Amino acid sequence: MNLNEFANFRKNCLACDHKNVMTMSGTLKEEIGDSQVHCIFNYLLPIFRKDFLTFGVANAAVFAPDDFLDVDTLNKEKYNTLVINKDGYVSFDKDFLFRIKFNFRVFCPHGHYAYESRSIRISNKSPDITKGYPIASETLSHEKYRVISNNIEKTTTIYNFNASRKPIVIPHMDIMSFPYDDPEKFTNKVQNILLLA
Repeated sequence: MNLNEFANFRKNCLACDHKNVMTMSGTLKEEIGDSQVHCIFNYLLPIFRKDFLTFGVANAAVFAPDDFLDVDTLNKEKYNTLVINKDGYVSFDKDFLFRIKFNFRVFCPHGHYAYESRSIRISNKSPDITKGYPIASETLSHEKYRVISNNIEKTTTIYNFNASRKPIVIPHMDIMSFPYDDPEKFTNKVQNILLLA
């Protein structure tokens, strides 16, 4: 799956048909001499253009793990200019030494449904992210239950937010096997699974 296919895998929520939102979040490390700057970021509102993808909003928390760098004097604006080109290469407006670990997430603003990509690692030496974006997990939530179907680990985890016990982990079930558009049927199916677990 390329980036465009990933973004359009499910454009609307399974449960409410509301338009899903895409984000890119992760961590960035910039090498400055013998020191590093760490940045936890969340890019929002992707803008797909003919030859590249940019994000309309970026939230970033920047810190340095040692006292040698003063993050208040750094140019933090450079972290806001991430671009994914059509050829699958990541770039910034300003060149700097970086390593990034991130994933893409597409989700319903009302919290019913979400899907995520695998973790992706890139750097200024290897900025290519064309290896693909398999759907690593899908999440479906109704009322007090949340089901996470993990396609990589081949497990399904069920959370009951009204219970204090740990989540139940069962063998993998496709998220489409749950009645996603009917909260009552969804709840009944989850309760039946929990009874047998």
